[in-house]
Amino acid sequence: MDLLDLASVKRATKDFLSREGPCGRLDVLFDNAGTGALKNAPSSPQGHEYHFSINVLGGFLLTLLLAPIISRTACNLPPNSVRVVWSASVMVDMMSPESGIKPQFLQDTRTVHDVAELYATSKTAGWFLASEFSRRQVSSNSGVVFVAGNPGNYVTNCVSTPACFPYILQLSAEPSLN
Repeated sequence: MDLLDLASVKRATKDFLSREGPCGRLDVLFDNAGTGALKNAPSSPQGHEYHFSINVLGGFLLTLLLAPIISRTACNLPPNSVRVVWSASVMVDMMSPESGIKPQFLQDTRTVHDVAELYATSKTAGWFLASEFSRRQVSSNSGVVFVAGNPGNYVTNCVSTPACFPYILQLSAEPSLN
């Protein structure tokens, strides 16, 4: 699946759902695929900004298309045991737009010259989506938990090398939950 191409997301979802069948289940969806700040990135096949398409639109469409199987799975399990996790970034805290995502950003990103701002805005939008999905699921009492988190700040075995990296990371990191 290529999250840059919404048609690819639709095909992959259709394939997954056909393989799962009517009794299939999906306990956890981790919307973690994404891209970092990339200069001169191409637009998506649908004409959307590169970072926003991969980090937001692809995951949004995937989650939306998989929502029925996620909800169906939650109906058969204890409350709050089915989850959708949106991958965020420390950039949300460092560079998110102070007044929210401006509509003109979505219409024409050529006014933004800093790729880090494009990346941060896309990760902020993902955080907003997790929050909105959560708000809607709480009102429907589906038992699905929607959260956003920054995997880059968790102290895990992934950061054990090089030797100085764990020390640097611990300055801003929080222990991961076991």
